[in-house]
This record gives sequence, C-alpha cells and structure tokens, in this order.
Amino acid sequence: MWLHRLLIRDGQVEDADRLLAMELTSTSEPILPPRALLVHILVDEDRDNRDAYRSLLCFGLRLDPAQTAGQINMLHPILDLRPDEQATMRAWLINRRWPAWARADPLVRQLLGELDPPVLLAEAARHWMIPIQTLARAALEERLPTIRAGDRQLVYLTTITEARHRGLLHNQSGRPRRQ
Repeated sequence: MWLHRLLIRDGQVEDADRLLAMELTSTSEPILPPRALLVHILVDEDRDNRDAYRSLLCFGLRLDPAQTAGQINMLHPILDLRPDEQATMRAWLINRRWPAWARADPLVRQLLGELDPPVLLAEAARHWMIPIQTLARAALEERLPTIRAGDRQLVYLTTITEARHRGLLHNQSGRPRRQ
C-alpha cells in the first residue's frame, strides 16, 4: 500500500512537495473555485499483487499569487469536484497506472465522474458483442485488467473501450492457426 500526493492547480498536476516551501494556514471556511487541490490517492494491492486505486481525498487550497503562502481547509474534504478537476485527475491516474484505474474502487471512479458500475465479464462480452473467450483470454494474460469477486471477474465498460483503443483485445474465435 502506498500514497500519492498531488497538487492540482490551473488544470496541471504538480508534485505536492512544492507545498513544503509555502506557509500554509488552516481555515474552516470553504474554499471556493478558483482553487488548487491537495489530493491524496491510496493505492493498494490485492493478494495477486495487482494494484488498484482504493481511496481519494481532496482538500481545497487558496494560494496567493506570489506563491509563498496560502490557506488550506483540512476540516472539510471536497466531495464535489468540477468537471475540469475530474478530467485532470482521471487523465493523470489513467496515464500513471491504467490497470490500477481499471480496478479502482467504485467510489473513487464516482468522485472522478465515472458513474457506471463494474459488470460481469460475460455481460461486457454481450454488450460489446465480443466473444467471451476473447475477454477471458485477455483477462488471463492481464491485457484486460479485471476485478476479482470470488470466482467471478468484473470489468468496467470504459476499461474495455480503453483496451480496444490500446489494441489489447485480440479475437479468439475459431480454431488456432497452425504454424
């Protein structure tokens, strides 16, 4: 288990260690946009050593233009992110660790604007009209990150979209070719 700390300001992701050089004071007032965000992302591994984003905690920051001081509200985490903030964080998480995003906790995905729940692999195959063998083989070879729930595998439909975009799904229908 490990933690990522990010500073999101003006649509850009920065290292949160920049805040160490600033003088931040605590406030109990809500920090309204335009604001910066201090984001804590918890990454956890399952028993098969597959990582997933498990939790996300965001705090609002008001930074002065000189960038030497600011205010932070750590009493009230931000639960309603703006669409541009969601898109920035989603893009960073996907680019950083796509398999971890594909296995992310539903509450993390919901906070970042992804509202669809995971579905069974068989339902995803029916939805996309892809042979179940293709999805099962991709999941087995870890080209398609899935969430294990007992003896079943769950997948987000957006994960299949991303896997198709990356060229990771290969049709497994029919007999294998002879060499």
